[in-house]
Amino acid sequence: MTLDELDPPAWRVADSDAGLIATCHRLRRKPLDAFTTEDLRVMIGQRIAIHILLPIAIDHIEADPLASGDCYAGDLFVACANACRNNDYTPGIRDSIARIALAILKSQTNDTVVVESAKLMLQDNGG
Repeated sequence: MTLDELDPPAWRVADSDAGLIATCHRLRRKPLDAFTTEDLRVMIGQRIAIHILLPIAIDHIEADPLASGDCYAGDLFVACANACRNNDYTPGIRDSIARIALAILKSQTNDTVVVESAKLMLQDNGG
């Protein structure tokens, strides 16, 4: 299944083959079971179909809280935490991200972007 199938209406083909817009259009047609960590990071970072993609991403970052796309270790967590901050998602999604944030803080990673994102997520989630 693709995002175009699960989250209609299907998007038209992008006007250009270059850039972020073209990437997002292409990913809407890519089977979800073929999504990479980077694909998830890009789409969640753009807030596209996050009601579908956040649960998939949570599976990735529960297994490896510092799972990374093409940017840095933990970039998928940061994208998920940013998407959840100050938004009204189901408590289960926010709670899962908050648990992962706690695990990241306990891991003593020294990546300030990831650590600050984890702290903000816990603060926003009442932790």
